[in-house]
Amino acid sequence: MVNLRRKLRSNRGASITFALLIFLVCAIVSGVVIVAASTAGGRMSGMKETDQRYFAATAAAHELQEIFDDKTVVVNYNPANPAGTASANGTDLKRILKEASEAVVGGRAYDTSKAPIPEAKNGDYTCTITPSLKNDLMYFNINAQGGTSINSGVYTLTIVFSSNVKKPDAGGASNAKATVTWSLNSLSRGQASQTTGG
Repeated sequence: MVNLRRKLRSNRGASITFALLIFLVCAIVSGVVIVAASTAGGRMSGMKETDQRYFAATAAAHELQEIFDDKTVVVNYNPANPAGTASANGTDLKRILKEASEAVVGGRAYDTSKAPIPEAKNGDYTCTITPSLKNDLMYFNINAQGGTSINSGVYTLTIVFSSNVKKPDAGGASNAKATVTWSLNSLSRGQASQTTGG
C-alpha cells in the first residue's frame, strides 16, 4: 500500500502524460478549425454566384424602373367602347408600357401572350421577366438563374408599378385622350402573390 502511494505521488513520467494531453487538445482544436474553414470556404465559393444572380435581377429591375417609374402615357380611347382593342403583339419593354396603359384605360386584361420578355444573357446568367396586370398594378417577376452545377439556382425579384388614370369628360366624342401615369409601388424579393388578368 505504501508503494502504491509513493507511485501515485511520484513525478516520474508526468511530463509524457502532460505532453500527450496537450497533443490531444491540439488535435481536437485543429480538427474543429479545419471543419470550420472548409464549411466557410464552400459557402464563400457559392456567394459569388448568388451575388451574380442578384446583380442580374437588380439590373433588370433598374431598367424597368427607368421605363415605367414616373412616366405618363397618352392613350386614345372611345368612351362609347372603353375596352377598345389590344395593340399588336410585342415584347419590347416600351411597347409593354404602352399596351399596359391601354389595358388599364380600357379596363381589360393584359395579354399575357406577350410574356415572358425574351431572356437577357449575361455570361452564365439568364434573366427572364414575366409581366402581368391586376387591379391597375403592373407586376414584373424577374428570375435570374444560372451558375455552376454545384451552385445553380434562381434569384427572384418582383417589381410592381401602380397606375394613375385620368379620363377627361369626353361628352359624346368617339375619340378621347386619357393619361396614365405610372409610379413605383414596391420592389420585393421572391414572387408576389398575384393572378394574371384584369
